[in-house]
Amino acid sequence: MSIPTVEVINAQRRVRLPRGLLRDLRMLGNRVLRREGVRFPVRVIIVDDQYLRDLKLEFLGKEGSTDVLAFPLGDEAEVYLSAQEAGRRGELGLELARLMVHALLHLAGYGHGPRMEERSRLYLEPWER
Repeated sequence: MSIPTVEVINAQRRVRLPRGLLRDLRMLGNRVLRREGVRFPVRVIIVDDQYLRDLKLEFLGKEGSTDVLAFPLGDEAEVYLSAQEAGRRGELGLELARLMVHALLHLAGYGHGPRMEERSRLYLEPWER
């Protein structure tokens, strides 16, 4: 059985991503999958605000902006992150990492709460230096 991996794709052109960020996010995502026992591959797609609003309306039936959406698709999953929202919140790379880890932990079965926050801190601590 192959080891599930994270693929990170920049599908937007509004926010310039720092060199090496996609690689760094991929490495972080792979670490989360391995340590949390996620058994399926995940595609992380960085998009703009409008694309994420459209997805939210189409699949959740809700209007308005959001920062991240995760879709478990059986034997794989897709995660959509808003580059614009991440940039508004602070340092772009760190905020995209936070959003991605949050989504991956949900896919691993975590709900909001202290345990999820503790796991998030574990993965994000190196990014916050």
